[in-house]
Amino acid sequence: MALVKCLECGSDVSDKAAACPRCGAPSGAGAIPSPVASQPTPLAPPRRRGVRPFTVILLIGLLGAAYLFLRSSGKTVTSAVSGPETLVSETVVLKEGHAKDFSFTLPSSRRVEVTMTAAPRGVSVFLMNGTDFTGYTAARQKPGSQFTYRRALSTQNALRFSQADVIPEGTWHIVVERPSESLLFGDDSTATVKIIAY
Repeated sequence: MALVKCLECGSDVSDKAAACPRCGAPSGAGAIPSPVASQPTPLAPPRRRGVRPFTVILLIGLLGAAYLFLRSSGKTVTSAVSGPETLVSETVVLKEGHAKDFSFTLPSSRRVEVTMTAAPRGVSVFLMNGTDFTGYTAARQKPGSQFTYRRALSTQNALRFSQADVIPEGTWHIVVERPSESLLFGDDSTATVKIIAY
């Protein structure tokens, strides 16, 4: 007769006994193994479910990097998803010395592209913030007066123009002006201006 350990309470039990005398657990070929086969089969570790912290940190980092990239390029999340937004798309006919202005508002810094075509004579295009526009309207009352504008998105006396730059939030004005010329050129100029925000 040999003694084996009870699988339930660990007491020594005869290998011939039908049950453990201490706890009553059944003994048999399947319940109480022989000393040779007394090592239990290792169980596989339970599978972890859910999201690991590293994955969450990585995802937040990627989203932050994408946001900073869009911000530095002047794009918004909306424009990145839905595409560019047309802020102004107008065609005007200007007599010599006349001007027309259009305004638009940016809720945040955006990359803006200004495109203009004119015929048969060139026109000037000035992009200005509210303060610059006030100075421009005052300067038009006094010929020869100076005014300020955003040079990167402006041109003077041109037939074609296309330029892009990042401008801050706020209300902006785009002025299309036919310069005063000699009396020999009395024909009107047609200008098409388009402003797209990315």
